[in-house]
Amino acid sequence: MSERLFGRIFGRATSAVSAAVEPVLDERAELAQMVDRADAQVEAAAGTLPADAVVLARRVTDRLRVVLARDEIRTEVRVAVRGMAGDYLPTSVSRHLAVVRHDHDDAHDARLVDQLEVLYGAAEELVEAVVDDDLRALEAQGIFLETRFTGSDL
Repeated sequence: MSERLFGRIFGRATSAVSAAVEPVLDERAELAQMVDRADAQVEAAAGTLPADAVVLARRVTDRLRVVLARDEIRTEVRVAVRGMAGDYLPTSVSRHLAVVRHDHDDAHDARLVDQLEVLYGAAEELVEAVVDDDLRALEAQGIFLETRFTGSDL
C-alpha cells in the first residue's frame, strides 16, 4: 500500500515537474532552430552580402548559441534571443537584400555592417549578462534592442 501511495505522490510530483520543464525545453529547441534559420539565411545570401556582414552575422549566432547552451535561461534571455535570431538579424539581412536588388551602393553595405556591429555588441552583452546573472543588464539591453531595431530603415 505504501508503495502505491508513494508512487502516486512521487509520480505526480515527477509529472508536474516534467510538465513545467517541458515547455522551457521546447522553447529552447525552438530558439535553437531560429538561430539555425538565421545562420542558413546568412549562408544563402553570403555571396551577396558584404564579407564583414557575413562574419558579424555568424558571430551573432555563435554568441546566441553560447547563451542557449546555459543550464538555465531566464525569460528575459529567451526574449532577447527570440528578438535577435527571429527578428533583428533576419530582418536586417532581408531588408538589405531587398534594397541592394534595386540600388546597390557601398552606403547600403556600410549601414548593414553598422547594424550588425550593434547587434553583435548586444549579443556579447547578453552573454556577459547571462554569465553574471545580471537582470538589470538584461532588461536594459532588451529596451535598447527594441528601440534600436524597431522601425529600422535598413
